[in-house]
Amino acid sequence: MKNQQNMTIEEILARKECQTFDCKSIQIDPKALTVPIVAMTNADDGVLAIGVSDKTLAAEWTTEKELDRLNTTQVEKLVAVMNDDYVDVSEMMKLCGIVRRKTMQDSYIAPALTDGSIERKYPEQPNHPKQMYRLTEKAKIWKKLDVLDTKITIMLNNRTWLAFANRKRCRHTDAIHCLGFINWRMGRVRFSIGDIVYLFMSDERCVRFKMVVTAENCKREDQSFWVVTPPNEITYKLELLEEYEGTMLSEKELCKYGLKGGRSLEVPNCNNKELIGYIISIF
Repeated sequence: MKNQQNMTIEEILARKECQTFDCKSIQIDPKALTVPIVAMTNADDGVLAIGVSDKTLAAEWTTEKELDRLNTTQVEKLVAVMNDDYVDVSEMMKLCGIVRRKTMQDSYIAPALTDGSIERKYPEQPNHPKQMYRLTEKAKIWKKLDVLDTKITIMLNNRTWLAFANRKRCRHTDAIHCLGFINWRMGRVRFSIGDIVYLFMSDERCVRFKMVVTAENCKREDQSFWVVTPPNEITYKLELLEEYEGTMLSEKELCKYGLKGGRSLEVPNCNNKELIGYIISIF
């Protein structure tokens, strides 16, 4: 799937949605992007147009100029720390880590007002004693697109796996709760640093942990949690990101999305796009 493609607004609006082209509203939850991303990855190519309503197929901005990146690093920083609420200058200084009020006014507030990234609470009275500022709609769109782009880039550049944690061999849950990580034997699987690994727990019959591969060629550090003699091999280090305690990732639910039992669980798998897409949507 292509992360970036140069298309004008007119070209996007003229193109019909299909397996390799999809439109999504700027209001979409990033998790909901999982299904089209996984589908396009499986098809080896595709384009997601974010900022075009998938219901009306109308652009959610007026011109391409409205989506120009903010014109200074300081303005980008200001937009990144602000939200929908009005804040005064003192609060803005705290958020940006600025000590001098003049620096805040000249390097942050003034250029942000000029390019339309923030707006005054009292626009007709710039020097109002209780003047406050908040993000404009333009800045909210830029901020959300930036967040979505980051999430999509992560999803495209790293693989996502489903792995089987065998309680008869190792107390993985205890290790994760105690250490914050587990070690995974290298050799049978080729993880890369940054890959996401969801653990299906053999005793609970559900996916419970979301892990990230943070290192490779590591000595084993979780040997005290093994029920059998731990393999004396180099390992990957998988660190905990999230723990899920609901019921939507039970074996029964996962079977609806293509989970297969038996020996297929023995080796981590990243090829079942529908199943992995569903797991990601729940987390």
